[in-house]
Amino acid sequence: MTAVHETAYPRFKPELTEQELAEIYMTTASELIFVRRNARSDAARLILLVLLKTPRSRASQSVGVR
Repeated sequence: MTAVHETAYPRFKPELTEQELAEIYMTTASELIFVRRNARSDAARLILLVLLKTPRSRASQSVGVR
């Protein structure tokens, strides 16, 4: 079986500081407008927000993580 670090799946740090949470996951006004315009249900909005935030957090946290 392939090890997790060799896959394309996002890996998140096990613990985040309050500052990291705010910087990475706080939604901006423009993101909220985009989500409201492009997703009809609450579930779809949540999924879209997760998709918007995951690549940014993966790039900023996976450096040096093994």
